[in-house]
Amino acid sequence: MKINRILLTGAALLPLALSAAPATKVSANRSDLLLRQELKQERIGATLDRVASQIKSVITEYQLNGLEGDDLDTLVRFHGMLGQLSDQDVAKIVKQLGLTRADGKTGGNAFGAFYGQKQVIVKLEQIYLEWQTQQIFRELSHRFKRLSQTQKNTMDRTVLWATKPANALYGQEATIELRLQQLDQVGIDDESKALVQKLSDLNEKLDSKTEPRPKLALKLVKADLEPSLKSAIDDLKARRLQSAAGNERAARNAMLDIARILAPKRDREEIIRQAIADIEKAIEDQTKVKKETEQIKQKENAPKAEDLERAQANVVDQTDLIRQDVSEVVPEAAAELKDSTENQQNARNVLRNEQAPKEQVADQANEQQDEALENLADAKEILQEQLEKLAENKNQPEQKTKLEKLKELAEKVEELKAQEEAIQEKAEEIEQLGDPTPAEQSEAEAARQNAEKQNKEAEQIASHIEQVLEKAPEQVQPAAAIAAKKAEEIAKELPEIEKRAEAGKADVKPELKEAAEKLEQAAKEAKKAAEGAKENPEQAKKDLAEAGKNLEAAANALQKAEEKAQDAREMKAEKREGFQEQGKEQGKVKEETNETQNEAAEIAPEAAQSLNQASKQMEKAKEKLDEAKNSPDEQQAAIDALEKAGQQLADKIDELEEAAEQKKALEELSNNVAELIKEQQDLQLDAAKAAAEQANPQNQENVGQPEGNKPEGQPEGNKPEGQPEGNKPEGQPE
Repeated sequence: MKINRILLTGAALLPLALSAAPATKVSANRSDLLLRQELKQERIGATLDRVASQIKSVITEYQLNGLEGDDLDTLVRFHGMLGQLSDQDVAKIVKQLGLTRADGKTGGNAFGAFYGQKQVIVKLEQIYLEWQTQQIFRELSHRFKRLSQTQKNTMDRTVLWATKPANALYGQEATIELRLQQLDQVGIDDESKALVQKLSDLNEKLDSKTEPRPKLALKLVKADLEPSLKSAIDDLKARRLQSAAGNERAARNAMLDIARILAPKRDREEIIRQAIADIEKAIEDQTKVKKETEQIKQKENAPKAEDLERAQANVVDQTDLIRQDVSEVVPEAAAELKDSTENQQNARNVLRNEQAPKEQVADQANEQQDEALENLADAKEILQEQLEKLAENKNQPEQKTKLEKLKELAEKVEELKAQEEAIQEKAEEIEQLGDPTPAEQSEAEAARQNAEKQNKEAEQIASHIEQVLEKAPEQVQPAAAIAAKKAEEIAKELPEIEKRAEAGKADVKPELKEAAEKLEQAAKEAKKAAEGAKENPEQAKKDLAEAGKNLEAAANALQKAEEKAQDAREMKAEKREGFQEQGKEQGKVKEETNETQNEAAEIAPEAAQSLNQASKQMEKAKEKLDEAKNSPDEQQAAIDALEKAGQQLADKIDELEEAAEQKKALEELSNNVAELIKEQQDLQLDAAKAAAEQANPQNQENVGQPEGNKPEGQPEGNKPEGQPEGNKPEGQPE
């Protein structure tokens, strides 16, 4: 890897830096020796500059491509440390060597150069050791993930035996197999303990405030992993296979969670791309299980339902792991994956049903599997859309900082909350409009009953016409005469319906007008059919059929009038329309909330989840409002979720602003400290020179390495205090 080559180049500078230490004996060619030291130190400085430049180019490449993650954080940190080396320490060493060579005296400058070189070595070793620490995290994460797969294989074998009859567990084959499983589980436990020990060593070495991952992982070890592994071994010994399988599953899940904690941070694009690839594999596996499920119907060579149930269980595991990966990054996709696992579990339950016919099992399981596949496809589509948006954002210049985006989101959430509160307030006002009076209810009910009666009459005549035309065409003339008469009778009732409906505050005029027109046309066509039945039977049939269609249309119009009268009896039209209008407004606010949720998904995932909850409550509120029902509970739940999202955004904004202030303060402090250090070093150098001249003014050129000229505070020996033995940090996996 490029990062490894660059960092190892820095580590390779250690022997060069060590070889640049000043000579401990004075010789006749001391000036030449100092010159060579100075030139060598300049070359080391140039090499450090070159390494820093290479790292900077990699950082720029990451940033141009919109990539984030653990690698980028590590590079930025190492670049800062190398920048300090090349810009400050090395330049100071070269200067001190030059001063020593110029005045012909070893004194404080030479010792200052020597001490500075030792500090360069310490910093280079710090870079190398930190790089090794990151490699430890990667290796531990990888090994926990690999161990989780081993645990899953053992769990699958346990599940297989758990489905067998109880008497099958005491045969010779079962005894041998269960003993092997016990040994395998003990082996998993031993390997887990070895990894946990390395994790503990790493936790003791690192500060949990700056690197919390080992501490977080150890909490999972104590809470979930160790109890599950111990219980799994005990259960296998006691042949409690169902319980053993459950504990093995819990241990596998704990291992995966630990691997996630220790793994290098991945950026959003990387997570989405991997999730898409995993979903494609899940779709492939689910499709295979579905095809095999269809074959249950076969009389020969049909697969066993219990085998398919286990295969379906594996797909459930696959899908749920993907859901966990994307739950914070793309909550909408996670919701689809959750629905998919529920359908997959339903398919498993169907496959477990040994009493149902095979055809029924196959059909019902396939139905659930089809829905699971649809959910998987929907999740993949959502992730692909997010990936496209990320690509579009890369091609657009970054115009706003994260802090600015968070503030904009906070303003949008506040606006959404205000809109939701307005809908709640308006719906409450509508609720207070009151109900129809008893007299209005009575009139509306009378209009409803009459409309219902005439509706049924029209339907009956239309049905009678259809039967005559189909089964008794010779009865066209009498049927037509009856239809014409009935259409006229129904039409005469319409004014009475309208009058009673108006008194009941039900507006049914448009429906009654349509019914009157259709009834008039029906009567006209029916009379025409009755008059021409003998002379032109075929035309009479057509005319009667047309009359039947008009009667059906009139019946539909009367049914709508009946429904309106019913609504008026239960609720005032003004109130109903008011609720339904608020339902439309609720739908608009829900859509805006969804858009805001998508914007928050990357920079504020916790707030995005709260916005998702608000959207769900808004959908429930809309459904009630559309039905002319108030929904104060759902609206309040949406407001509470928006309030929570706003608080989460405010917390993030406070964190960023506080970090910015701390950074500014640290920069100011760093500048002040740098000036103090420079003043102190100059003062120390002058003091060292004066002390050396006073101690031996006649023999300065023959001075070797007196104790008095050693800079104050210089550590003893070549090893900086606190530096670990060797180059390998404790806890590194073999």
